[in-house]
Amino acid sequence: MFCRTIRLDFMAGDNNASAFAYVAAVIAIFVFGMVVLISMVHQNGAASGTLGHIEVAASGYAYGTADQAVVLIEANGTGNTSQQAVSNLAATLDQLNTTVLGYVNGNLSNVQTQSLSTYYQQCYPPTTYPAYNYTVPSTTTITYSCRSHYVAQESMQVTLQSTMNVGSLVANVSSIPNVLVSSVYPRISAQQATSLRDAALKNALANATQQAIVLANGGTNLTVLNVSVSNYFVYPMALGASVQSASGPAYYSGRYQVDESINAQFSYTR
Repeated sequence: MFCRTIRLDFMAGDNNASAFAYVAAVIAIFVFGMVVLISMVHQNGAASGTLGHIEVAASGYAYGTADQAVVLIEANGTGNTSQQAVSNLAATLDQLNTTVLGYVNGNLSNVQTQSLSTYYQQCYPPTTYPAYNYTVPSTTTITYSCRSHYVAQESMQVTLQSTMNVGSLVANVSSIPNVLVSSVYPRISAQQATSLRDAALKNALANATQQAIVLANGGTNLTVLNVSVSNYFVYPMALGASVQSASGPAYYSGRYQVDESINAQFSYTR
């Protein structure tokens, strides 16, 4: 680029016309130079490419088998007094604890008391009801009666680190007097949950990347700018192999599905 200072003396006649012609020529050259410069800038921008952005939503899934089991157990003791009921409950719990601790390798952190209570069971005078069979009414009567007493009751949760021993634990615990297994349900451990979430997240990101490739429509240099998790779910599924036990009932651990939903932002060169 260059600059030139032009001094014009406006005079009458041909000299003045020549001066105007000279100025017009200089302006034309300047305009032509600017057009060429703008064209060069545009071409350079087209050569380097412009930056585009894409934002997509995607989901990924991972599947695993429950590796833990939670067993809910209830024990009770009865007596004519509250103290006697608690004492009888303690004797039952001693036997129960001996049995349960063998399944958790002595780790008491896997045994948790859910509730502990005592109450008075009030019974009313015996009542007589007529008894009927399914065909012909009978004149036989049945008397229902009970004896008022105190009850001490404890509910506990036992977490097994393996589902292989569920049937055996249920069978052995159920053989103890005044003990009831109220429910058993499967669960995935924290370690497995982390592993499944990682797998689901990778699948979700692969899904998002594939969407971005399609939307970029031939663009290059596709780059992940940001990924955020919008939803995370764990679904127990009915499918799964049963775990057989030689000394107890079969236990079906089932499968778990982990869903990870993300929002992903990409940049690319057009």
